[in-house]
Amino acid sequence: LLPHLCEVYCRTGQRTKAADVLVQAQTIAGAAKESGALEGDLRLADGLVSAALGRWEDAEVVFQRAVQVYQDYNLPWDEARSYYEWATALMGEDHDESRARRAEDLLRRALSLWEPMGASRDAERCRRQLG
Repeated sequence: LLPHLCEVYCRTGQRTKAADVLVQAQTIAGAAKESGALEGDLRLADGLVSAALGRWEDAEVVFQRAVQVYQDYNLPWDEARSYYEWATALMGEDHDESRARRAEDLLRRALSLWEPMGASRDAERCRRQLG
């Protein structure tokens, strides 16, 4: 639940709260012997918080780690969601050409996963972002 709260705080511009909740979530997960796919949720939240704080190099690394966790656990919907959130974080920044191309690539990856599984609402969000 805490990783999702981080996302809410990021979306509402409450970066400090998002970072605080992320630390709390990481502390709790760190005490567990095995966190399973929850690690992906933590990485995704970390990517969103890092992006919201303008730490783009960190964000790129943890977004990629989130994708890897979801691939390792064979969770394609979550993998697609990571690509989508990563793309929208990039699109929220200054619109330089390389970030725009990167965001478009990530959206296409998300769409390629969501369409075959019938996640029509999620696929439509991608299509809207792609224009």
